[in-house]
Amino acid sequence: MLYRRNLTVQKPQVTAGPGAMGKALGITKELNKANLLGDEVWIEDRGIAFAQEQIAAGPRIGMNFDGPFKTIPWRFWVQGNKFVSKTR
Repeated sequence: MLYRRNLTVQKPQVTAGPGAMGKALGITKELNKANLLGDEVWIEDRGIAFAQEQIAAGPRIGMNFDGPFKTIPWRFWVQGNKFVSKTR
């Protein structure tokens, strides 16, 4: 992740924001419409569980325009995680 983000030291900015997260994880446009049940990209369950009160939800950053999608909680994160971008 550090290599992909051109960093030498781990900092909160390594994954702060959707673009930074995608770059850190090596997600490129070539993976657009990739099957998450296939062999190229997958979501893995490592058995890590969080209590419901530890999970926060909110609207996507930048969706500050009027419309039906403005308040939908598109964004989920573990509260207090320093690697999550701050709400503007």
